[in-house]
Amino acid sequence: MDNRALVTIGLPFYNCERTLLKALRSIYAQTFQDWELILVDDGSHDASPDIAAAIDDPRVRVLSDGKNLGLVARLNQITQLARGKYVCRMDGDDLSHPDRLATQLAHLEVNPDVDVLGTMAIAIDAQDRPSRLRTSDPDALRERRTVLRRGGLLHPTVMARAEWMRRFPYDPAFPRAEDQELWVRSCGLSRLDQLPLPLYFYRETDCLNLDNYRKSCASVRKIFRHHGPALLSATAIATLVVRSHLKEACYRALDATGQASRLVKLRGTPLSEQQVAAAVKVIEAVLRTPVPTIGSKTKRHVAG
Repeated sequence: MDNRALVTIGLPFYNCERTLLKALRSIYAQTFQDWELILVDDGSHDASPDIAAAIDDPRVRVLSDGKNLGLVARLNQITQLARGKYVCRMDGDDLSHPDRLATQLAHLEVNPDVDVLGTMAIAIDAQDRPSRLRTSDPDALRERRTVLRRGGLLHPTVMARAEWMRRFPYDPAFPRAEDQELWVRSCGLSRLDQLPLPLYFYRETDCLNLDNYRKSCASVRKIFRHHGPALLSATAIATLVVRSHLKEACYRALDATGQASRLVKLRGTPLSEQQVAAAVKVIEAVLRTPVPTIGSKTKRHVAG
């Protein structure tokens, strides 16, 4: 194992047997290859740990302890294990653009004042079809109060300096909104930035997991109450909390009538025909990329 890999890709996964191999193909499709990959299984009970264990590459570490600790714990675990100068986030149901690592790394190397760098993303469905452009507002990343209001970077698109991530670990008190809390907490003490390029394919189906959405809303309201008093007036905080409740109620009502997908489709900006065609070409190339494996029949790998 080359301990001097410049970039650590951290990929926690849970029951991703249908998409994990695709995510891995997108890593092997990268134009930049000086990376290590840490795959952390969060107690999956499908075949995804076997898919991870089948990879035959000394740059890859697979950790599977059989426990379901949640995303926050696994992300902090990856940070502690990372050997790279930079840590790159990725989820097990998404795809990275082939130029993602090279482009983000180049920007961070020539801009030492940037601590965390995100990108735009293209939403894809269960059949890998691109539909919408997802992005954050770069101007909203400059001040804590605007990050508090608007949410900050698209979490799985980020690459950050490893030393920064160890200085600012995720807080388990804010499940399903741990990223927004981190951006709010660190903004002002760090520089967050976003590249104006869609270098990530974010899987977003029309199906809404209402329970997860409600948990996310509850954590977001907790962020407002925890960080808000130092940044906003009591009236402004109360307004944000009320809006969050109303948004949750809207999703709940539409979910009850089977119409929640209408709101999901409003996220982001529809792609033009040219953008769709370009994205499809990239995705098809990614999904043709081979992943080195030790064979189709493997035992589940367990590591500490």
